[in-house]
Amino acid sequence: AFFMVQSIEHENANVGQNIYLDKNLQLIRSESHPEYGLKKFDPRQLDSYKQAIVSKQLIRTEPYTFLSDGTIGVAIAQRSMIKGVVVSASIRLNSLAEVLQREKISKGTQLALVEFDGRVLVNENMDHIFSSNANEKLTRYQLSEFGNQALAGLANKLIPNGQMPDSKKGELLETNLSIGDDKWFAGLIRLDLQSDRDMYLAIAIPEMDMINEANLIRRDNLLSTLLILLLTTPLALLLAHAISRPLQRLGNEAEAAQRFDFSNTDPSRSIITEVDQLSVTIDGMRKTIRQFLQIKQ
Repeated sequence: AFFMVQSIEHENANVGQNIYLDKNLQLIRSESHPEYGLKKFDPRQLDSYKQAIVSKQLIRTEPYTFLSDGTIGVAIAQRSMIKGVVVSASIRLNSLAEVLQREKISKGTQLALVEFDGRVLVNENMDHIFSSNANEKLTRYQLSEFGNQALAGLANKLIPNGQMPDSKKGELLETNLSIGDDKWFAGLIRLDLQSDRDMYLAIAIPEMDMINEANLIRRDNLLSTLLILLLTTPLALLLAHAISRPLQRLGNEAEAAQRFDFSNTDPSRSIITEVDQLSVTIDGMRKTIRQFLQIKQ
């Protein structure tokens, strides 16, 4: 199956079921789940519905634990033009962490998604972001308290007193860090999201990683240049030979004319238009002189 729909029909004794669809939204099969109805689940009681129904913007909820599998995620929701209808989607934060992991420039690069209030939402090390209190309510750490020295250093420089900078969307705020003997490049970007809550991407890259990456790029460029030379040199020699051979023959014909040798030979044809025209002209001149000499005799 490509999609799975979990549904509860409240008008039919709270019957719950899983509906499996292919990528063309064609029904594959359905499974009855009476336990869904026992939970008396009503999506209108969700925070995503309550926030979206009174907002004109796309809203994003606080992280919460999914009842279906116990993972942590957020919901985004938008009020529909149809009265009382909200369209919502839930996103597992682990999937966003995998995206950040794939986008790392180098092995030592540190990335984090940070909320408008300075709290960390997503990092490759998701186990250190959330903690639960006695009421099982999720709490999150500020970037400066996250436990990552590079990201904490970034927060101390670019997020003073926990106040996110009022930068333009897409603008990169940069700074340099020194952590022990290591130097880091750090930056903070306000993401261009059409949402009611701003989000920032925090990035910290070891300076040595950037130098190594630049050396790799330079090495690759050098190897590419050498490969191009190896491939083009034989072609250049072949082309040079094709150009020089008609010129050599033209030189031999000019020397023959100096010796009054106007014997019948074929013109030296060339792929170069000017050289070819010169060869034809010299051949014509040689034939004219030979005919004149024959008449004189």
